[in-house]
Amino acid sequence: MKTCFLKFAFFVDNHISHFHALKGVAGRLIKAGHEVHFFCPEDLSGKITEEGFFCTGVNFLNGDLQIQRKGWNLYTAAAVKKSVNDKAAYIYTLGQKIMADYHPDLIVFDPFLLHYWPAFKLEGVDAVSVSTKPLFTKDRLVPPYTSPLIPEDTITGRFLVQLEWCKNHIKYLRYRLRCVINELIYGESHRSLMHAIAKHSGYNLSEDWFTRPLFYDMRLKSVPELVLHAAEMDFPRSGSLASAGSFIGPCTDLPPFIMPDHLPAGDGPLIWINLGTVAKQRKGLTLHYYRALIEAVYEISGCRAVIATADKSITRELSVYSDKYSDRILVKTWTVRASYLHIADLVVTHGGSNSVKEAVLAGKPMLAIPHSADQPGMAARIVFHGLGKICLQPNKKNLKKVLLELLENDCYKKSVSEMRSTFLRYDDEDICVKVLENAAKGIVPSF
Repeated sequence: MKTCFLKFAFFVDNHISHFHALKGVAGRLIKAGHEVHFFCPEDLSGKITEEGFFCTGVNFLNGDLQIQRKGWNLYTAAAVKKSVNDKAAYIYTLGQKIMADYHPDLIVFDPFLLHYWPAFKLEGVDAVSVSTKPLFTKDRLVPPYTSPLIPEDTITGRFLVQLEWCKNHIKYLRYRLRCVINELIYGESHRSLMHAIAKHSGYNLSEDWFTRPLFYDMRLKSVPELVLHAAEMDFPRSGSLASAGSFIGPCTDLPPFIMPDHLPAGDGPLIWINLGTVAKQRKGLTLHYYRALIEAVYEISGCRAVIATADKSITRELSVYSDKYSDRILVKTWTVRASYLHIADLVVTHGGSNSVKEAVLAGKPMLAIPHSADQPGMAARIVFHGLGKICLQPNKKNLKKVLLELLENDCYKKSVSEMRSTFLRYDDEDICVKVLENAAKGIVPSF
């Protein structure tokens, strides 16, 4: 029996990759006959509208949780505190107006924006948090996704997992300490606005607090966590998950194949190389990795590569560099990813969740060169499930060795094919849509 029409409000931050991950969820709900409206930072609204979604830009959803301070003295600290409270009052008033005007059946939050939840809290309207990253819930066999550790169920393996969690706890304690110091000295910290919004809305934040030792991946007891991954892609756990939530599958779609206008010369194996969409933040390191990959590909007889960068300046520098080596290597900026992905024999990725899911759906083994955030953890999952390899020291020698192994060993392609079938099952069974429909009707999801 077809479910009734429901309205979903999606809140996304200014990381474009988060929207790219969530648009698959939104598309599935729309296909099922529901309405989806995105609320995002104003500078992102045009891009989301171009993708065919209803969208409203909201000026305070830019992820900036702190007041811009100019100098310091006792008077400016007091003024900053007042500014934080005034901003919280403004956010609460606008949040309530947005909810009253749209009145969704369910609010869908990016975890990076969950601190705004009290401002949008409306009687009779529940919320869920949809994590684009692996589940960050502690377990004796599962390291945090910030770590490239591949876990083993041994005494040593469990010790190493606990060690990784200890590192995260220490970093988180340092973050909390900095917040306390900033509150005392400057009158506000990264956490001030969150607390001010909760206080202004009469929300008991301390009672609902459930956040793990990673400041940007927020979690609340009353907000179920939906994980935008297949449970089978995670590491096996030693215990069951007791909190409210569900794995809803990758929710990723590959665009139709269009033959690329340009291909590297030759007919040897083709490697698709893309190290992410935020290369500007790590330009020097990214260039080093790309150059090492160019050298490694050049030394593999007949091997070809297409490198897709996210920055025209990187493309210019790499094009000059690759021209010295071979016409078997093509460097482009912002290519149509799916076109090359369909015809590649191997994918080199930074380990971002979207890139990994697309590679699996295209049936391609992967070499992961992780940078930060969840990329090390995704890279570890690639290795654990036999979907490819990881390279933490990407020089020419190491890269050549790993690339050759991945190109010559068919076992990786077989494992990717099996995981692809698992991914497709989530859509075949409409798991994502069913979980969100139930959540909109007040049925709490359970792992």
